[in-house]
Amino acid sequence: MFSVVEKYGSFLITFFSSLILARLLTPSEIGVYSVGAAAVGIISTFRDFGITNYLIQERNLTDTKIRTALLIISIISLALAFFVFILSGFMADYYDEPGIKKVLQVISLNFCLLPLSAISMAMLRRDMRFREIAVIGLASNLVSAICSITLAYFDFGFISLAWGGVSGALTTVVCTRIMGNYVFRQPGYSDWKRIVSFGGFAGGTALANEGTIVAPDLIIGKTLGFESAGLFSRAVGFVNIVNTIVLQALYPVLVPALANKARANEDLKPSMLTAVSYCIAIVWPACAWLSIFAEPAIVLLFGDQWKAASAAASILAVKVAIDSIWVIMGSVLTATGQVEKMFSITSSVLVIEIVSLLAVSSFGLLWISAVLILLSLIRLILIYSAVRTIVGFTLTDFGPQMLHGLLFVGMSVLMSLPFIPHWHGTAVDAWLVVPGGSVSVGVGWIVLLLVLKHPLLGEMKGVLGIKPRMKN
Repeated sequence: MFSVVEKYGSFLITFFSSLILARLLTPSEIGVYSVGAAAVGIISTFRDFGITNYLIQERNLTDTKIRTALLIISIISLALAFFVFILSGFMADYYDEPGIKKVLQVISLNFCLLPLSAISMAMLRRDMRFREIAVIGLASNLVSAICSITLAYFDFGFISLAWGGVSGALTTVVCTRIMGNYVFRQPGYSDWKRIVSFGGFAGGTALANEGTIVAPDLIIGKTLGFESAGLFSRAVGFVNIVNTIVLQALYPVLVPALANKARANEDLKPSMLTAVSYCIAIVWPACAWLSIFAEPAIVLLFGDQWKAASAAASILAVKVAIDSIWVIMGSVLTATGQVEKMFSITSSVLVIEIVSLLAVSSFGLLWISAVLILLSLIRLILIYSAVRTIVGFTLTDFGPQMLHGLLFVGMSVLMSLPFIPHWHGTAVDAWLVVPGGSVSVGVGWIVLLLVLKHPLLGEMKGVLGIKPRMKN
């Protein structure tokens, strides 16, 4: 419950701040920040070095291991901060944009702050103290948003977003010191081999995964320019509304829960299938809505200057629907410590993605978006093949979920049809089409849940405090 509150609350903060920032910053300014953040995004995956997942899944966690984890993450974080600071000049020269240097230098401060909060956050997740995690996450996002908007309002431009990130990281440090249950101790080194072995694969997996996320920004920024990079970033941010609301709320809860079951040698299959069922029921119809109403919704939310991002957003919505399945399956590999398999899969997808995007990037954003859908399918197949040997399921186990997913998509399309003809490209039309289509699809979704007697209804009733009827 608290994880949902955190993610939904953080989503609302990020969402409304992005609406304001979209009107204070131009596509080119956001493009400069996106390229700089993408470059750091790849490097930043090493800063955690899989320490969080190690501390969550470790069966015999001792104080010595925690202290060793602190030493490792401190060394890596400070080394990366220095590396990013030095890299900033080379990146600015490569893209012929001095602003990238400023962005990277400011973001490098985040690496220095990480060791002060990482261990406490990992222990909170291991202990499933989601209320404290929610408070910390909401406070960090709120401070970051206020800082970014304030600086952008006073014409600081793209650097506003970078300083916003630093302020959020500093807030996390302060909150973990107040609410965390881990007392900061002197770092140790006695169990470093075990942690480095796990972290090497986990960090490599995070690196490859982040690479698949940021590769489009880096390639687009170089081949198509910063305006195209800004438009693509807006398209990704728009469709990731679903990812933020559903997947990012579920994943931090699912991994510790599955890890607890794995440590107790319990069957993981029922929990995984239930999570897939819930995700499909929510994500697939939402993605169908995003694909259909991408243009009017982007115009309504962000303004006419972002309309060119809508075509890519319509295609990328399909990718998000596919991602919802492999993210759940991949959590099984993480929870059971199968980091080698996850690293192999993610790194393979990254290589294919880079080659594919370089081949099609000159054709524009639509080709890039289409390639990303294909890559998500490839990753889904590879993760399915790996997880089935651990959990012990077949494709037929997913039959009901897939059928329900198709029904939900069909419902979204059907309930959207009356509103599509009313869209003529103006903001006035958007005020009719987007709210009307949202209500129509929402009503259809609830009706279909009732018709199918979907198990998600029970969870919704529990959240709303509705008790089930007693049978006579």
